[in-house]
Amino acid sequence: MGALEIFEILVGGLLRFALPLVITLLVASFLKRLDDRWRVENLRETMAAAGVSGPVQNLRCWEAHGCSPERRDQCRANQNPDQPCWESFRVNGHLQNACKRCAFRQLKLSTEAS
Repeated sequence: MGALEIFEILVGGLLRFALPLVITLLVASFLKRLDDRWRVENLRETMAAAGVSGPVQNLRCWEAHGCSPERRDQCRANQNPDQPCWESFRVNGHLQNACKRCAFRQLKLSTEAS
């Protein structure tokens, strides 16, 4: 078995396994970003339909999510109004996955960045 045959096997393996894997990861990343954008748009539409107005920076998460007064009174985010709601739900210093994907958090961060 010569060097050329080994090279052909390696290239063939890369084309057969690595290329589809890379394409799959790129498509998954694109779809995740698209889903996140749709979540933010849905939250904006929901807030507009509920009559929530005013700047997003002043909005609290329980207003955006339409939490009941009972749930809001028990919520850690309501008990710490000086910090963003997602910071109230950190576990061992790590942000929870639900908070990472939260449309309200993404909306607030996108308005702060612009």
